Amino acid sequence: MPPATAVSYEPQVVVIYPRTGTNLVTIHKEDLERLKEGEFLNDTLIEFYIRYTTLTYNSDRLDDFHIFNTFFFQTLTTKDEGAKKLVIDDTFKKLKRWTRKFDIFKKKFLIVPINERIHWYLAVIWNPGAILAKEHDGKAADSEIVLEDDDGSMIVENMADLERKTKDAEDKCTIFIFDSLAGKHPQVGKNLAAYLAAEAKDKLNRSTIEETPRVIYAKVQDQNNFCDCGLFLLHYIAVMLRCPDKVASAIMNGEPLNTAEFGTLLEIRAMRQFMKNKLGELIATGTRE
Repeated sequence: MPPATAVSYEPQVVVIYPRTGTNLVTIHKEDLERLKEGEFLNDTLIEFYIRYTTLTYNSDRLDDFHIFNTFFFQTLTTKDEGAKKLVIDDTFKKLKRWTRKFDIFKKKFLIVPINERIHWYLAVIWNPGAILAKEHDGKAADSEIVLEDDDGSMIVENMADLERKTKDAEDKCTIFIFDSLAGKHPQVGKNLAAYLAAEAKDKLNRSTIEETPRVIYAKVQDQNNFCDCGLFLLHYIAVMLRCPDKVASAIMNGEPLNTAEFGTLLEIRAMRQFMKNKLGELIATGTRE
């Protein structure tokens, strides 16, 4: 008997979105299974929603944002083969071309989807440009100001020091973490800060940074199960795009993001059906090449 011929399996493509352009997302039939209740969203569905949301975003603030894809943080934090430890300066080499067409430090928000141990959560870098060390000329740095203390005594302060002391909290670089399982991620802030430093050195030839970004955990809804974390991730992105300043203000003030203004649990879980409906429409209209 002749040897059996191996049958290759090609996943069935059901949608390519958008139809033309760049950063196309290919949806396979198997991906649709992940939209069933109790299933985890995979990276393809996450990418689809992000792409759909940004393409239909009805605001003049889109340039305030950059949303990294789902492979960014994984690439940043996967040490090179044979390396004994993670060195961000090394992994950065794989990523530096990703931002060659724009300056991340001119963005207001950098949105970073993260998947660790099959759990999705979100990091948002607010005011990344504030991490850059301020450049003062000698005259400005040496200038002084005289202030009167409460008891009438005179205080002499360096102008640059005074500016740093009095600048508003909103002028600082801050990393928000949104995790619907309330997990702690101590390395995320360090790794993203190291990325910003590497990017500043590579793109701007800036070898120093102002300060390490602080990390604040947003007070978000609990997902109450172990399969909806992807939905919560997408919800956080949608809310950031819808009302970024309100979200940032609420987090800085320690306010919970579980009010109707920021989305209820029912709305978050309804995103699964929304994606089913939207993909169904695209399939019906033949959004595929």
